[in-house]
Amino acid sequence: MKKLAPDYYFFILIGLAFTLTTCDKDKNNEEPADPNKGTVQDVQGKSYPTIKIGDQWWMAENLKATKFRSGEDIPNVPGAGEWTSLGDAAYCNSNNDTAIAEVYGRLYNWHAATDGRKICPTGWHVPNDNDWAALTQFLGGEEVAGGKLKQTDTELWNSPNADATNESGFNAIPGGVRNSNTGNFAGMGTNASWWSVTQQNTDNAFTWGITSVNGIMANYFLDKNAGLSIRCVKD
Repeated sequence: MKKLAPDYYFFILIGLAFTLTTCDKDKNNEEPADPNKGTVQDVQGKSYPTIKIGDQWWMAENLKATKFRSGEDIPNVPGAGEWTSLGDAAYCNSNNDTAIAEVYGRLYNWHAATDGRKICPTGWHVPNDNDWAALTQFLGGEEVAGGKLKQTDTELWNSPNADATNESGFNAIPGGVRNSNTGNFAGMGTNASWWSVTQQNTDNAFTWGITSVNGIMANYFLDKNAGLSIRCVKD
């Protein structure tokens, strides 16, 4: 068997060393993962971006789930008359258009937000008023927090989308609402509203919302049969 010359071994070792050094340099040049960003999946395998704001982790996208965490279907109720008379969990697509829902997320009544089968992914929940208040205060209070939550574009948001900076990374977009009395859709492009699980009374629950005309994060209440967006917050 023919032996290799010593010089051959020398060049093999030099080449190997060069390769290892280059790999280490490439590894060192990789962008480090952002510790304030992540993802979470719902029961249907849909992945949502997440963002840490203060001490809280929030979904950075409106919920799109059509099943509870248990795997059971959330009833889809497109009809206006049926929607207004509901006393149980339901969702709908804005303007009953699934293409819109893929961008803005779906609208849910309060009964879906609080259903015992759970609408948020494991380890996450629909926020209560204290959760929303903590987010708002961290961002400087109700007068300015809305602007820090809103996406800055004027494609999803109607102009002027005043005071929008999205410096929080929350990516708020205006999915609008479904009226509890008429079943009509309104506010797409101008209004982002999310449920709180906190009740105001037997018929109403608190909500938090932003409009395109200013940077205020408003706290108010609506009938539990209204259709609103949902954002989940980590347990």
